[in-house]
Amino acid sequence: MLTEILIATLLRAELAGSAGVVLVMLLRPWTRWLIGPRLAYRLWLIPVVSALASLWPTALRFQTSFDIVSSAAGQSLGSGPALLAWSAGALATAAIFVRAELRFRRMERLTLAGPAVVGIWPRLVVPHDYADRFSAAERRLIRRHEQAHMRRRDPVANLFVALASIAVWYNPLVHLARRAIRLDQELACDAVALEDGRVSRKAYGETLLKVQMESAGSWLACAWTGVAGHPLELRVRLLALRRPSLKRDLIGASAVSVLAVAAVALVLVLEPAAPHLAAFPWREALRFAQ
Repeated sequence: MLTEILIATLLRAELAGSAGVVLVMLLRPWTRWLIGPRLAYRLWLIPVVSALASLWPTALRFQTSFDIVSSAAGQSLGSGPALLAWSAGALATAAIFVRAELRFRRMERLTLAGPAVVGIWPRLVVPHDYADRFSAAERRLIRRHEQAHMRRRDPVANLFVALASIAVWYNPLVHLARRAIRLDQELACDAVALEDGRVSRKAYGETLLKVQMESAGSWLACAWTGVAGHPLELRVRLLALRRPSLKRDLIGASAVSVLAVAAVALVLVLEPAAPHLAAFPWREALRFAQ
């Protein structure tokens, strides 16, 4: 029974997270223009908090209200062929992930990778011709962008997204979200780098266009540009956006927070009610002890 409850709990978390991904995918194109890419990136908290909310508290609820579902899920996923299929898919996805990272590390050793931020304790990786290809002003712009990744520890966030992609490799929404998150990361860092009014947007756009790094396909590294899923045309167009006013910034942050709270509330409301438990017979227990 415990295995069945665990499986059903994880399936529920996946369902709640997938619903959050669908919501964010629908909202993100509009929120970029309304509240800016920096706050739009925070929308990805919605799938996370939705999945976490579905896990609290679940054991007692699933045991009674989801008995049939959990039993069916447990029998299905616990069967040999289904478990073998899941394991094979997870191993294949993990192999793709490891291969991409090894290729990126090899390019890093050859000083061909970058500019990019990598590592649990983020560090900047640059190619061997970095100083020759970019002027001092262009290097400052690149550092501003990559320092935004470092402050947010985006490679760590990418690691968790990669692990989720491996665990639920069969869910196309997870892989769609992984690519969208990477793009939104870059757009958010572009916005942070341009917050200083003294930074030339024209020079920043020219630097974006100038960097044509061969994509290493890393799932973790936060590359300046050239990685699949980072359309330069969109990034350059969004450079025209001015930083939202303080009023719009506050409204946007409040709207994202309200959406996250609403998602959590919806998950908890849709969670089946806990069963009625009889009170512990304290008097009978004391009488028996005497």
